[in-house]
Amino acid sequence: MKNYVKAEEMWKNFLSLEPNNYETYNNLGYVGLKLNKAQSETEPLLKKAIDLNPDYPQTYLSLGELYIHYQDYSMAKQWIQRYIKLKPDDSAGYYQLAISQHGTPSQALSSLELALKKGFKDDDMIQNEPLLIEIRKTPAYKKLMEQYFK
Repeated sequence: MKNYVKAEEMWKNFLSLEPNNYETYNNLGYVGLKLNKAQSETEPLLKKAIDLNPDYPQTYLSLGELYIHYQDYSMAKQWIQRYIKLKPDDSAGYYQLAISQHGTPSQALSSLELALKKGFKDDDMIQNEPLLIEIRKTPAYKKLMEQYFK
């Protein structure tokens, strides 16, 4: 298991040395998310990263994951779609988009299929994601998984 407490301490120290480092703000926000810190504590860090560098795609994905965590799927979709615009060939964006679309199985399946086409390989992650439980019950999901994970 990753030690997010130590990582948070490290990133805070680094921020004191480089207070305008957008990657550090992103990493602090993401670590805060993994530590289940309040949205009011993590979201400003991620938005500061965007203020410092709006072309850094990872922060958009981090914000998407943050909003998924706090069950604001509409906001999650918006941030993840911004990530996809910056990194259209990255499978992780489409996988996270599928999670954010779990309430609309056809959209979630389409995004999951794109993630797989673009190289997403972690079938355990897909099988264990609680928000994808409903789509896992569909014949289309079973067919898709058989196609990519024989």
